[in-house]
Amino acid sequence: MTITNCNNNSHPLLIAMIFSVLLLSPILASSVSAQTESIESIWASSAIPPPIAKDVVLVEQFIEDTPNADDKTQQDLWRIYQNRDDVLPLSWWKWSDETGSDWPDDDAKARAGQLGMPQQSQDQALYVLNSNIEQYQNVDEAIEQAKNLSIEETVLELSGDIILTINQKGEYEIKIQVELEPLVNLSDDTMLHIFLSEDNAEDVHERQVKNLIRDMKPEVGFSVKANNVTNTTWIMPKEHLIAAGVDLDEKPLGWHITLAFFGSVEGDDTTRLLALYNTPLPNKWSNPQSSDFLMPMILILLTTIFAYIVYSNSSIREKGMPQINVAWKESTSPKIIISIKTGNQNVSVTNLEINPPWKGRSGFNQLKINANSKRELNISFKQKHEEDLSFSMAMMIDELGGWTQHLRLSPPMLEQEIQLRSVENDEN
Repeated sequence: MTITNCNNNSHPLLIAMIFSVLLLSPILASSVSAQTESIESIWASSAIPPPIAKDVVLVEQFIEDTPNADDKTQQDLWRIYQNRDDVLPLSWWKWSDETGSDWPDDDAKARAGQLGMPQQSQDQALYVLNSNIEQYQNVDEAIEQAKNLSIEETVLELSGDIILTINQKGEYEIKIQVELEPLVNLSDDTMLHIFLSEDNAEDVHERQVKNLIRDMKPEVGFSVKANNVTNTTWIMPKEHLIAAGVDLDEKPLGWHITLAFFGSVEGDDTTRLLALYNTPLPNKWSNPQSSDFLMPMILILLTTIFAYIVYSNSSIREKGMPQINVAWKESTSPKIIISIKTGNQNVSVTNLEINPPWKGRSGFNQLKINANSKRELNISFKQKHEEDLSFSMAMMIDELGGWTQHLRLSPPMLEQEIQLRSVENDEN
């Protein structure tokens, strides 16, 4: 029967985690409390990227009502636009009332009205290139004409951040904090269109469209005078996002923000694409903030440190604790042999206390055992009992302090019966 110090062993990682959580609970609680009290908080943010090259054409496709149908002409035409490096393709959908789709179509109808588009047939897609309705059957010709209608020079500078906020109810808003400076005088009708598009959209009828515009926000609240700086925030409010079916909890990835400035330079009456910006909607994974990882990093660091301390102490304890083996000794009177094998620490056995009804024949003298050695104790008893023998042994272990080991041994007759049954089982 080998006895080790099982009662005093602990799981280092479990203790470390509990300790770290308890240690950081006030900080975590204050953080949660602060967030709860706040009306809204920043969920993610990213900087507005540089403008897209001037030779890239913004193509707005007003798709037909059956985008999945086997219309090779329509599919091939849109595929050509989609696959060109000099095109930024976006899709509009106008047919929810006619088809029972859950895609939004109010903004598509409003955009068609802005552009003065002709009546569109449900089975025919229309294309708008840099805000000009396509008048050409040849794609290359249409692209080149659209490039000719774009502004070659840089007419404005835009910088700032796209911020995704969330309130207590889990509702999101998109805020675009900007500094805008026209470099030349722009026409008074210059307008910014903010488009929120879904990279791969699918409606309740399993129609599928790429780059579907879910929400549009026109903006005119900025100066059009040269060198006049405007600092402002453009907002796509939560009501718009909810109405547009934008669920960033269910689908946090796969969204883009497009900023398209349309207007003209002073002295030019032709409406053109003045500047174009396109970037993924920020999320927690694409552009994490250092503050997002501060608390987990602290927790991991403290857990690691504490786990190391606990593991080190546990390792020292395991190497220093003695192994104790107890067995009955065959004799005419009941006797036990206590075998003590020390670890890397000296051990002093200071007391041996035997619990009734068992009684030892003589008193106990303290015993000192050097490290990495083995000693045996012979203990005789006055008489045999049917009850289990239980006793405790007090020890002083160098560097580990005092330990009391409680031991229990079946009476000698029961022990022999167990051994006999074991032999019989082996023979079977």
